[in-house]
Amino acid sequence: MLLGLMLASPAQALDIEPIRIRSAQGQPLLAEIPIEATPEELRGLRAELAPAVVFARVGLTRPQGAVAGLRFAVIDSARAPVIRVTTAAPVEETFFTFLVQLEWDSGQMIREFSVALQDPASMPVAEPPAIALPETGPTIAVGPDPAAVEPVAPIELAMPATEAAP
Repeated sequence: MLLGLMLASPAQALDIEPIRIRSAQGQPLLAEIPIEATPEELRGLRAELAPAVVFARVGLTRPQGAVAGLRFAVIDSARAPVIRVTTAAPVEETFFTFLVQLEWDSGQMIREFSVALQDPASMPVAEPPAIALPETGPTIAVGPDPAAVEPVAPIELAMPATEAAP
């Protein structure tokens, strides 16, 4: 269920996209919420976990444990602006829901996000990239030419005498 409570004028341009999870269960949360906004909206945009009264109003329980400490940062990168959502501590819950309260100079919005974290053991392991070996040139033999080596006569070894002479 996606909750969009708009408290701004209908002419606003701020748009929130689905959350992208970048971590697994048992790890500190790392997620990004892509946003589309004008430069003016981005300059004044603030994001935080909604107050408990808002959670109660929509019938949700405010997050507990590590998720209660959600941190939000608006990142205006060259790729695309995002709201980065993190926790300091590892998140043990496999599923949780939170409300983010967004405020900017000309408006306010509250959005609901549901997060399902995978068990790290069930996540696919990325294959290491293949390393291209340099091309090899012709094989060069090092050492004497076998045809130029002369055979060596066997050496006869004198055996030590086992009996003493008379």
